[in-house]
Amino acid sequence: MDTLHDSRRILVITQFFPPETGAASHRVGAFVSRLAERGHEVTVVTTHPSWPTGELTEPYRRKLWRHMRRADGVHVLSVWSYVTRSFSRRSKLANMLTSALTCSIAALCRTHRADIVYVSSPPITLALPALLASFRHRAKLVVDVRDVYPEVAARIGEWSESGALYRVVGHVAKALYRRAALVTCVTETCAEAIRARSGGHTNVRIIPNGYDVVTPASEAPFVKGPGEFVASYTGNLGLAIGADIMVRAAHLLRNDSRFKLVLVGDGAERERILELIGELQLTNVVLLGALDRQRTFAVQALSDVCVIPLRKGVVDSLPTKMMDALALSRPIIVCADGEAKRFVEAAHGGVAVPPEDPRALADALTRFARDPRALSEMGKSGRSFVQERYNRAGLAEAFCAEIALLC
Repeated sequence: MDTLHDSRRILVITQFFPPETGAASHRVGAFVSRLAERGHEVTVVTTHPSWPTGELTEPYRRKLWRHMRRADGVHVLSVWSYVTRSFSRRSKLANMLTSALTCSIAALCRTHRADIVYVSSPPITLALPALLASFRHRAKLVVDVRDVYPEVAARIGEWSESGALYRVVGHVAKALYRRAALVTCVTETCAEAIRARSGGHTNVRIIPNGYDVVTPASEAPFVKGPGEFVASYTGNLGLAIGADIMVRAAHLLRNDSRFKLVLVGDGAERERILELIGELQLTNVVLLGALDRQRTFAVQALSDVCVIPLRKGVVDSLPTKMMDALALSRPIIVCADGEAKRFVEAAHGGVAVPPEDPRALADALTRFARDPRALSEMGKSGRSFVQERYNRAGLAEAFCAEIALLC
């Protein structure tokens, strides 16, 4: 176990970091806090917080960079990047490229020497500052991967495997993995893809996503009527999420007044979901915007079941919202194959149905509404499962243990 005597200077490069919200920010934030507690000297290079609004606020507006030192001693250098409310591919690419450029400049010109460079991906474009910084500082490189690019982009139909972008990103990822002294990832499926991409030249360790202990807000941002059965989804409304499947399931259940489906979040698919709700003239769907963590947890806590609808082909994802729901004793319905399906089956905390199948989801909701005792048992089982294996504090400690082996 490392001590203050063998502490190291660690440079962290990430696009998402507190006070920004979201699963990526929470994961990196937990790891950084634990590294600081272990006595390491940590500097974070990140972009100005803008998620989910797509806007810069004071004190970040009109500033190229901003430096602060947190109470735990961590130095945070945030830099400008292109941000916008648009979710178009062009806007997303502009954000990723400017983030890579400004983080590279900060990592090379405005930070002290580092022993270890730790980068969080995606976006895969942060490979540029990570590789440059690791060479400049002659530092060991640690890569934490949540989604494996370019593979995941091809599975959801965003990129073509025969396209130039796929090939270029593939070469970048290969260089990143081969340079790394350690790659951590969230699932075994991710690990297999990383090993294949690197030709087996990578030290890969699995540190899954986890949940934080958060007290829900005292009031949820929607009203649950007497006798209503509420199914909710909370999270990013992005391309990998089949939120429209929940809307179509609601359409199948529209004549049963018991059911209410609540969607919380923002993202590239939000406008399309709004249009679909209007097109189907649904009154049993509530679409809320992005909420803070306490109110998001309040939505989950008030729900009878939480739904995680993934797209076909998304087989290596293990979303943190599953752990969050089970930690609140809420059973889950996973619309997915692969890792998410195996997770819910191992936890006995809900059921898995085929992805992109509104009828299967509607049938599962109907079964759950008829059996409150089974719901209660699944909630208890799921809570015990995640408490034993997926508490974020324990996972952060496991990450620090891997870092200690490099020291």
